[in-house]
Amino acid sequence: GDSLYFFSHSPEFRLFTQLDDLSTYRPFTPLIFRYLMLPLGGFNPLPYHIMALAAHMGVTALVYLLLKRVARSEAGVVAGLVFFGLHATGFYISYDATFLPDFSVALFSAGAFLAFATGHRRLSLLLFVAALFCKESAVAIPVGLAVIGYMIAREKNVQRLLPFGIVTGAYLIFQLYLHHGWLYPSDKSAYKFTMGASSLWLKLKYWPWIANLPADWFRQRWWMIPPLLLMIAPLIWIGIRKLRRLREEFVV
Repeated sequence: GDSLYFFSHSPEFRLFTQLDDLSTYRPFTPLIFRYLMLPLGGFNPLPYHIMALAAHMGVTALVYLLLKRVARSEAGVVAGLVFFGLHATGFYISYDATFLPDFSVALFSAGAFLAFATGHRRLSLLLFVAALFCKESAVAIPVGLAVIGYMIAREKNVQRLLPFGIVTGAYLIFQLYLHHGWLYPSDKSAYKFTMGASSLWLKLKYWPWIANLPADWFRQRWWMIPPLLLMIAPLIWIGIRKLRRLREEFVV
């Protein structure tokens, strides 16, 4: 039902300079829906399920490539791949166009992380800006970049992160301007950010999701099959490399 919002709203340039009617700043999402998803899906629900699931599988593939860069062992790559690919929240954001802001920001964020880890700083910065235009939570990306930089080089990368910090600061100032001093509307909701401790209890329902506990296992069932299929190839590759390494050690 929430996906009907994108059918009833056309992309407009003004959304880059002001909030939409939901008091959010996500100007890229109407563009993605209108010029990419709608031509492919029309009014048939099935293509939107496929596109959302494909987006999650694409993000999982990017995460796998990122893990290969930062993980210290193949076991860590496998653990991270399984944890992310079969994460409980993936069941929701990969349902249909309803969660377009979520899986679009995930694609740009994972791309920004991978680009940064492979030394493509400008591309990473560009993807970071694109993520900011999809969902406000992308402001946390520089924190992840700092962790990735430390894991790879074991040193602080202040100068490399400076452009990301400048963009983040400008974005937050712009958000404060749009919201008249608030980062989000102040009405209490589990989906809105407020600066009061009294609203934290609304967030408790997300703790099982963070730990990837099977809180909604009865709903997910078949959804786990496509991510599992995606993982078969890298898991086989990791297994073959592990066997070769063990054979070499045994021969030596």
